Amino acid sequence: MTLQDIKNQFRNGNQKVAIDSCHQLLKKSPKDIELIKLLGKMYGLIGDYKNAIQMNKKAHHLNECDEEVIYNLAYLERQSLHFVEAKKWVEFLLKLNPKSYEAWISLVEIHMKLGQYQTSLEHSKEALQYSKNDPNPSIYLIRAICLKNLKRYLEAIEELEIFNKRQPNVIEVMIEFGENYLGLNKIDLVEKYFQAAIQIPPRELNDVFIKTKAKLYFNQIEEVLVDYDFLIQHQFKILETVHLKARLLMNFSRYDEALIHLKRGEVLGDFDVLKSFGELFYHTKNHVAAISYLNKYLYTKPKDTHALMWKASNHLELNELEEAIKCFKQVLQIDLKWPLAQGFLLHQLQTLCSWENIDKEIQVLKDLIQAQKPAATPFMSLSFFDDARVQQQVAHLYIEYFKEKVQFKIHQFHSRQHSQKIKIGYFSPDFGQHAVSYLAVELFELHNRYHFEIYGFSLLNRKHDNFKTKSDRWV
Repeated sequence: MTLQDIKNQFRNGNQKVAIDSCHQLLKKSPKDIELIKLLGKMYGLIGDYKNAIQMNKKAHHLNECDEEVIYNLAYLERQSLHFVEAKKWVEFLLKLNPKSYEAWISLVEIHMKLGQYQTSLEHSKEALQYSKNDPNPSIYLIRAICLKNLKRYLEAIEELEIFNKRQPNVIEVMIEFGENYLGLNKIDLVEKYFQAAIQIPPRELNDVFIKTKAKLYFNQIEEVLVDYDFLIQHQFKILETVHLKARLLMNFSRYDEALIHLKRGEVLGDFDVLKSFGELFYHTKNHVAAISYLNKYLYTKPKDTHALMWKASNHLELNELEEAIKCFKQVLQIDLKWPLAQGFLLHQLQTLCSWENIDKEIQVLKDLIQAQKPAATPFMSLSFFDDARVQQQVAHLYIEYFKEKVQFKIHQFHSRQHSQKIKIGYFSPDFGQHAVSYLAVELFELHNRYHFEIYGFSLLNRKHDNFKTKSDRWV
């Protein structure tokens, strides 16, 4: 059997037969670099990046200057989300060919994936020098993504306009337009571009994946879940998609369903689901299990501040304040500006009457607030400061933090014109079995229904437990 025969088998859908045939030939000629490269390519095409990388490394060992192999290794490591490794291969390729536009584009994308947005932008200028005046439009998309993450929304939109002129009606570009206009709070344009993204027929599985962002904005939750199932069925970004589905179900308090998908992700080898277990078990009040999963995760990633905060939250629910304090201190050692961490630390020190360094810690908190950092919750600030202006600043920073963190569609509420009643709305995260609800329930019930309509809007996606009241409508 020849190389061409193997290629034909693979193209005709007999991937396993083609790969087995290639292995048989390789036993007879273990140093045949073309066979090894073909095997690596076939593994890559079926998504088996581990074996694809292994084959390409063998080929690289036989010929360290083969640019195709080096480029393949960079691509495969990138597809495996191993961006640091991918960066090493691209830099090696650029030593061999410093004017390779494809290599520069890869480096630009890798820095973007690593969150090094400014560096990515700087390298993109170098990439454009070697584009021969006909750059791949993707470079403008990458530049736009970097600018968006640097909150330079107008510049990002300019880059997207360039891309759109060269290659119109790309779903990902429509999504990027929408997200930038969301950053500029231009809701009409957000909806225009997100709707456009939804209307464009998907050309590949990645388009289905990207479209879910727009559908989530319009709260098309069930449609997104169907899309995730479709992607999982086709093994597309399966670890990421399974995890995203679990996270979405968690957001809507569908914890039993979410748990099934987190367990599936765990079986598939998705390490990041360990952190999500910690969050899910926090909400379902299985705090011992939550801490166990978070400890497994933190053993490998001890500097993950997000996981440390979830661990602290679970310790607080178990009234293990000393352990929670340790977590908050670890977070602040890693990142002093981590949102709310300093406030939580101070609050627990106060609870334990630990006054030894309290003045110093309060000053640290005050410095963070003056630097416009969301360092405490408004409720906590009442016990830290007797200055109403500082308390107001804390509340403002807290609101701005969550406004940026949670992207949501602004809902318009319309009165029923035929009703002459005055409508009163109560907004709270505490509708349910909570002290606020029990203290306020009589207030809701004593309103004169002849003159008023009463509405309650829950700010959290949680069940109302056994809490009930006489009301007109609770949302």
